[in-house]
Amino acid sequence: MRPRRLAGQLRRWFILLCLLTVLLSFLAVKLNTQRNTAPSPQYLLRDDGGRICLFSADGSEELRKYDILTRLLPEGDVEALRTGVPVYTEDELLRLVEDYGG
Repeated sequence: MRPRRLAGQLRRWFILLCLLTVLLSFLAVKLNTQRNTAPSPQYLLRDDGGRICLFSADGSEELRKYDILTRLLPEGDVEALRTGVPVYTEDELLRLVEDYGG
């Protein structure tokens, strides 16, 4: 094989490997970013005046009050509701309200 032809092939392989390295690095960064992104809660369940209430995610707006008395719940649930229980999906909201007694 001629030296010029060999050099041309090596150059092409080198460029191909560089492009592949850049692509793989980009994919690794993208996957790592997706893995580190935590979902934000949509709502917050909290005790308000002895009843369970649904609030906006930041806790600033009351959206709904349930007829579930927090004093009848286990102490662990009461404590969690004092600080606020983040709710990420509608399904989770339905499950939690059902679990609390609604």
